[in-house]
Amino acid sequence: MQQQKTSIFHILIRALAFLVLITAGTVAFAAFSYRVEIDAPPVLRQLLSDYLRIVTLQNSAQMNLEQLRREYRQAPEEIRGLAATEGYFSPEIVPSLTETSGGWVAHFVVRLSEPVRIADVDISFAGAILDTSPENDALRRRLVNEWQLKQGERFRQADWETAKRALLQGLVIQRYPAARLSDSEARVEPALSTAELRLQVDSGPVFTFGKLSISGLERYSPSVVERLNPIHEGEQYSLKKLLDFQQRLQDTGYFASAVVAIDPDPAAPKEVPVKVVVTEARSKKIAFGIGYSTDVGDRLSIEYQNVNLLARGLRLKSALRLETRRQSLTGEILFPRTASGYDDRISSTVERQNVQGETLRRYGVTGTRGRTRGNIEAALSLTYQFENQTVQGAQGDIRQAVALNYSWTQRALDNLLFPRAGYLINLQLGGAPKLLPQSASFIRGYGRGNYFFPVGKLDVLILRAEAGLVAAKSRENIPSDFLFRTGGDQSVRGYAFQSIGVKEGDAIVGGRVLGVASIEYAHYFTEQWGAAVFYDVGNATDDRKDFSLQQGYGVGARWRSPVGPLNLDLGYGQAKGDFRIHFSVGLVF
Repeated sequence: MQQQKTSIFHILIRALAFLVLITAGTVAFAAFSYRVEIDAPPVLRQLLSDYLRIVTLQNSAQMNLEQLRREYRQAPEEIRGLAATEGYFSPEIVPSLTETSGGWVAHFVVRLSEPVRIADVDISFAGAILDTSPENDALRRRLVNEWQLKQGERFRQADWETAKRALLQGLVIQRYPAARLSDSEARVEPALSTAELRLQVDSGPVFTFGKLSISGLERYSPSVVERLNPIHEGEQYSLKKLLDFQQRLQDTGYFASAVVAIDPDPAAPKEVPVKVVVTEARSKKIAFGIGYSTDVGDRLSIEYQNVNLLARGLRLKSALRLETRRQSLTGEILFPRTASGYDDRISSTVERQNVQGETLRRYGVTGTRGRTRGNIEAALSLTYQFENQTVQGAQGDIRQAVALNYSWTQRALDNLLFPRAGYLINLQLGGAPKLLPQSASFIRGYGRGNYFFPVGKLDVLILRAEAGLVAAKSRENIPSDFLFRTGGDQSVRGYAFQSIGVKEGDAIVGGRVLGVASIEYAHYFTEQWGAAVFYDVGNATDDRKDFSLQQGYGVGARWRSPVGPLNLDLGYGQAKGDFRIHFSVGLVF
């Protein structure tokens, strides 16, 4: 018994001793500390704070005085290497390591000499791009002219790598997917603060497209994919064609994902199979949305989609939208693309809206045939529309129309979500005969254009114009959808939504003449945030003789949000003499 007590006592003593040793070691370790002070120009200070080992190891459990001295001795060489990535190859470094009452202090003074600047750039080519042709000659000139590191600029390692990638990308997107850098050298002369850049780009052979190779289909016929294919067998490789094909597949709603690519094997560049790998989406989907706009107020939406209706590849899209000023129920059936490349659809709409004292109840059915070629969309539609109009302070009426309309749209933008360069154009021509009671004969023309001009690295100048004309004896018996009103977030800011039009009773209704113009300059402080100034003019009247421009101008905030451009504007409507806030998300076109 005594022996057992002695054993327990010894165990307790040993455990206590072990805890004391651990605690003592922890205290001893915690007692060792140091700090690093960096006295360097701003261009280098943050880089050293982020990557210098003696800085990043301050909280390491492995650090002790011996390790600190080792890192201190190596730090000047690390500083030289980091400074070189920013173009400074001969920095003067004054280090010191001292012990103070607060612990050890490693201090580094860094003085920079003149940065290394690019003295010469020599870009040469090899491969099929040397074959004489106008296309190859133009491509070589463009690649040289667009080289990003120009003579006289500061040499930075990150810029050097970016420029090389951009040079290769310029070939890969054309006919040369196997292009590579066969040689590259940045010859730096620190004593002269100069760098000479030498590159040789091997384009490899010209590639041509072959047959489609499709995988991943279960519910749908291969013809669904084949009819969306913009690529012809035997034509020269183009990355844009592959991406266009891929985008078409993703836009159908049939597929959760779609990848279109080739295998760029330089040994077999002719008629390379185009590989299409798809993952079919769920055939049925329901979505809910909630939002707000200063034009239509609060918004609640419920959308239902079935992309394989009747197991025939028909796509059903339906939506219920409840907004403060407008409520609608829509349904649309889209047919698979025809062998000749046409997209057909039938849609129907039931809608009620109350805007500027005019209440409309609409019912409509539309059949549309459209076709897309490159960046141009064209569509021909036939619409039947019934409309019951109530006007505050005046007599409303019932209107009907069977209208034919042709629409032509071109999108030539550098970025569809956040454009800085290019343009959007939409032109429409249509009309209706007097076929039904409460209907009228008319011809309608409409056009709209948005132009984007880049300024500097981030800013953009935006010009917008809109015009419309309905040729008829009067607007009587013409449904409001074919007439014009303006004012609001996307038209003339400083005025309420569709508040510029024809005065009738206590309401504003649509007229037969429309004209709108806008100029906006957006200055971006960062890639995402900016501010804008704008000037809008426009009007909608019943007669060209009564047309006079209403002016609106103001300032706004801009945010390139994940869902598209977000605009918050404060506009002053000169005719009304007051301010109005406008809030919108996305580019409406």
